[in-house]
Amino acid sequence: MSGEEKLKLEIVELEYTEEVAEVFEDEPYEEEEDEQSCEQTIAQETWGLEPGLNLAREAADWYLLMDLWLDKKDGDRFMRRTTRLAKMFSSYADMVIGGELRYTLGHVDNPDEVLDDEIAIHLRQNSNAGRSEAWDSWSAFRDSMGTSALYMAEGAFDAFGDSQSYGGPKWAYIVHTLLMYETSEISPITFVDMCWGLEHNGGQFFGKLWSTYTLQTVLDANVQEDTPILLHQAHPDISKLYTEVA
Repeated sequence: MSGEEKLKLEIVELEYTEEVAEVFEDEPYEEEEDEQSCEQTIAQETWGLEPGLNLAREAADWYLLMDLWLDKKDGDRFMRRTTRLAKMFSSYADMVIGGELRYTLGHVDNPDEVLDDEIAIHLRQNSNAGRSEAWDSWSAFRDSMGTSALYMAEGAFDAFGDSQSYGGPKWAYIVHTLLMYETSEISPITFVDMCWGLEHNGGQFFGKLWSTYTLQTVLDANVQEDTPILLHQAHPDISKLYTEVA
C-alpha cells in the first residue's frame, strides 16, 4: 500500500471514530431528556403540578402579600395565594417522598423487620422503578392507604439512620412536615412558610422538579427585611400593589 493510500485510510478511520463518538455522546443526553420529560408529565398529570413554576417569584410575591395581609391591605390576595401554594407544595412533597422511598430496600437493614408490611410490599413491587415511575406508583399507594402511608414513609426514612446520601433524618422531617399539614396540626400559612426552608440530602427541597435559581436570594431578603430585593423579584402586579398601598 502506498503512502498516499495509507493516509486516505487513516482519514477515513478518524472520521468514522469521530462519528461513533458523537453517537455515544448524544445517547445519554437524549435518555436524560426523555426521563426529564417523563417526570414532568407525571408531575403534571398525576400530581397536578406546574413544572414551570417560578419559585423565586412565588416566594417574593407571597412574602410581600403577607406583609400587606398583616396590615389588612392585601385585598384577600394573600390567603388565595396561600391556599394555592399549600395545595401545590403538599402534592410536590408527597410526590418526591415516593421517589426517595425507592432507595429504601438498598439502604435499610432487615427491611422485613423494620418496615410496615404494606409499604414493604409496595417497595418490592417497584424495586426497579426510576424516579418518574416511583412518583406515579406512590400516588396509587397513597390513594389506597391514605395518611397511614405517610406514617409508614416516616418510619422507613428513620430506618436509614444518619444517611448522608439517601433517606435519613432530612427526609423523615419532610414527611413529618407534610403529616402536620395533612392532619391540620399546622395551618396552610405555617406549612408554606416551612416548605420554603426545607432541604433534602442534595440541597433545596424543591429542586426535584423546579429550578431553585435565585430562590435563596429571596428567602434571605425576607429574613433581612430587604424589601427592594423582594420587589425586584416579585411579579410586576404584586410589586405595583405593594408600592401603592404599603
